[in-house]
Amino acid sequence: MNYLALARKWRPRKFGDVIGQDHVVHTLINSLDTRRLHHAWLFSGTRGVGKTTLARILAKSLNCEKGITSKPCGICVSCMGIDEGNSVDYLEIDAASNRGVEDMAVLLDQVTYSPVLGRYKVYLIDEVHMLTGHAFNSMLKTLEDPPDHVKFILATTDPQKIPITIISRCMHFSLRPMSTKVIAGLLEKILNNELVRYDSSALAIIARFAKGSMRDALSLTDQAISYSDGHITDRSLMSMLGLVEKDHLIKIFEALITHNSSEIIKLANDIEISGLSYENVLSEFALMLSHLMIIKEVPSLDGDNSFFDMAQIKEIVSQISFDLISLLYSVTLNSIVELEKSPDSYHGFIVVLFRLISLISSSNINDAYGVFSNNSDKSCLSINNNDSDVNSTNELNNDSSNSDIPNAEEYIYNTVTDIGKKLVSESIKNDGADSVKLLETMSIHTWGDFVNKLPVSGLAGELARHSEWIDFDGRSIFIRVASKALFGYSTQKRLKTILCEYLGIVIDLVVTLDVTGDKTAHAISHMEEELKKSKLKAVVHNNKFIRSIISLLDGVIMEDTICSINY
Repeated sequence: MNYLALARKWRPRKFGDVIGQDHVVHTLINSLDTRRLHHAWLFSGTRGVGKTTLARILAKSLNCEKGITSKPCGICVSCMGIDEGNSVDYLEIDAASNRGVEDMAVLLDQVTYSPVLGRYKVYLIDEVHMLTGHAFNSMLKTLEDPPDHVKFILATTDPQKIPITIISRCMHFSLRPMSTKVIAGLLEKILNNELVRYDSSALAIIARFAKGSMRDALSLTDQAISYSDGHITDRSLMSMLGLVEKDHLIKIFEALITHNSSEIIKLANDIEISGLSYENVLSEFALMLSHLMIIKEVPSLDGDNSFFDMAQIKEIVSQISFDLISLLYSVTLNSIVELEKSPDSYHGFIVVLFRLISLISSSNINDAYGVFSNNSDKSCLSINNNDSDVNSTNELNNDSSNSDIPNAEEYIYNTVTDIGKKLVSESIKNDGADSVKLLETMSIHTWGDFVNKLPVSGLAGELARHSEWIDFDGRSIFIRVASKALFGYSTQKRLKTILCEYLGIVIDLVVTLDVTGDKTAHAISHMEEELKKSKLKAVVHNNKFIRSIISLLDGVIMEDTICSINY
């Protein structure tokens, strides 16, 4: 017997086997059980999430010899014919190769014929967005009012390309990408049945690389089984996928923290010899930084320990501030895009790591491990109209190690963003009076909304988002920030320039280095967003119409999908 790929062998045959699409399965089951059958369904979603699978199960439910049911038998002639792909009453049409109006005319001519064995002629048009405009127009009338014995199922990975006139004639289901936990759980079940040995951490890597697609996960698993001789391990999987080992990532991080440039060169040489992709290395490094940020913010959370050793992660977290990790993460993500355009990946990779060293140096990491809660650590930097004087109230100016901070930050900023070329895309168009009035009435709470509207990114954007409003005295804006990484002269100068151009007036910016807590623009915006979500949830739960629909269909409210719509 020929080997059957895991994706085909383990394709669900009934609704109960479908995972990760409960919102679709629940609706289809209720429709079938109550005989409230639509004449056309549209399944949209990324590859490998179950569009064709659901279409086949739905076709079996409609034509099963037991009758219309949400639990087709799977053993009758109609069910077996659909599973084996030889049913005369179920036709799968590839719109990518049958996309013209002539092809659609042939299909519509067949619609008039009655089914041979089943109750309905079911047509699945896959990748329906590939049809031409004339083909879509030709099927409008039939799709709106088809014969009683015909059902249409449309499937697409790009619903935005489908005319709204087609979507409005269908019952549209948006299939969601599957979570890594769901994918890893199903892989465990499948491999246990296949008697294949595996490491749980290896399955987590497969689930992450599948990017929400169960078919991709099973295809990778098939490949991993062959590559690893029947025992899927972390090391074999990393070798197969071209991933850098986590120990290398830790070494890169340690070299950055210790400013060890020679070690950076050595690690880059090792990566080149191993044939790994520098883009993948930076992606994995960014993933590690995201783990650090999560553990730093929520120390009690164990997190996903399938990729990194949590004890090692927590040890690193204790040595570095959250703000600095956030900046490293942002710069790394931007650098991945830049590296793709680099004429030489090897040298580009080294430059990226040197840039991170420069960022760590400019943040004065030895003093940035904690929050600046001591009054002796408070500093104040004023950016005046001449942009030439830097005033400091403590030892910041006396420390020679800080003399290069502006140059380092300016270098990082210019290489990460092009904000220097186009600072402002939108500004307040008035004579300046409205701007002064706005600043005079500014508060901690309105500062967050104001910052969100500023056309600013990079380090200047981080400074604005992580700052707390203090006051406006008619000439100067006073804010405070808790991180020395955001306290550099050039960063404040750039933010001041953006504020002046956005407001249309000339002002000074005075930044104080001090504790901010939960009163920064970012924190206030986050709290207001959570409050808004809570109010929306309350509105939905208290709506009589929604409660009646839920009661009628025996449904549930999926709170994570609740959002406001602006018309």
